[in-house]
Amino acid sequence: MLLTAYVVARRTDAAGRAGYIRQAVIYREAAGVATILSTVDTPLTRESDNQWDCTIDVDGGNNARIRVTGRLGRTINWKSQHFVDEVS
Repeated sequence: MLLTAYVVARRTDAAGRAGYIRQAVIYREAAGVATILSTVDTPLTRESDNQWDCTIDVDGGNNARIRVTGRLGRTINWKSQHFVDEVS
């Protein structure tokens, strides 16, 4: 499958914002586990705090995950949309 994630973030108590686009090709053979083909593409990263981040990974089973990282002691609202194209 091709997973495309659009993620935006805004800090709730002060100035702070970010936007990300991440894309990954993920596959699973017959009885295998989910695997990312090559690397996660990062066509867009805009952030006011370089400790924030967004990525795509797999959990060692059958699941792909969109994961975000904020900063300790900060409250951040995260919103995302993701699109999956797959063929079997």
